[in-house]
Amino acid sequence: MIEGASFSFKPSDGERGISEMLAVMAGLVKTANLRGIVDRIAGGISRDAAAAGISPLVGVYEFLRRHIVFKTDPWGTDQVTAPDTLLTRIAQTGQTSGDCDDVATLGASLVRALGFEPVFLVMGRPEFRDPVTNKVKLIHVFYGARVRGTIIPFDPQERIPPGQYPRDIGRLEVYEIFP
Repeated sequence: MIEGASFSFKPSDGERGISEMLAVMAGLVKTANLRGIVDRIAGGISRDAAAAGISPLVGVYEFLRRHIVFKTDPWGTDQVTAPDTLLTRIAQTGQTSGDCDDVATLGASLVRALGFEPVFLVMGRPEFRDPVTNKVKLIHVFYGARVRGTIIPFDPQERIPPGQYPRDIGRLEVYEIFP
């Protein structure tokens, strides 16, 4: 169900539920900036990054690290909040909370506003296997930016340095937001 600018639902089991959530997240990236705040914040991040001598993509990563506090979804549901809403909360209070879905969706929206092609990177750790199929379960999402054909990963929630993938990946899938 839609609750204000957040989408909350009980996903299907397994990989179908992951696909459902990724489709919702991609839809939010595609419709982000309805009030212009995504472009305004991305412009500010870009100016701040230039002044600091860093890439605007690293600027997005640092912005997300500073302004989003990790909070899990309620048990049994998935929630994701629109990027505009997250940025409005940050503008009003200096920070907001969210899980990996929120961080990835906002990060991808800001990457897009900077003129880069965003993707979602979905991973599973080797120790999380489906007991029936023995396939590694996908349990975490972060965002990436395609730059000159290469995907650069960003996982500010886990504080993985920009451009590096987590060490303990047992499975990694790229979800194209704009196929």
